[in-house]
Amino acid sequence: MGELQVSALSIHPVKSLGAIALNSAQIDRFGLAGDRRWMVVDEAGVMRTQRQLSRMTLVHTELTGSDLRLSASGCDALSVGVNKDSKCLLVTVWGD
Repeated sequence: MGELQVSALSIHPVKSLGAIALNSAQIDRFGLAGDRRWMVVDEAGVMRTQRQLSRMTLVHTELTGSDLRLSASGCDALSVGVNKDSKCLLVTVWGD
């Protein structure tokens, strides 16, 4: 096998939402830092992805300090504060 080369690097802070292109990345115990740390769930706590809602890819994500900023064309941006002391929520991912 020849030499491997990374040609592009990006993270998706929220599963199924828009990516953030990177020039470099930090690695933590979960993989690329900031990658897929959040997900969208419905009112019943069931994960939603692009497989069900293809327009999710149009939502842009940005990590700003301790906030996650979500934006989409024609909509007001939303900043979500990250609070490690928040209450946990039981959700369903792929039927589990």
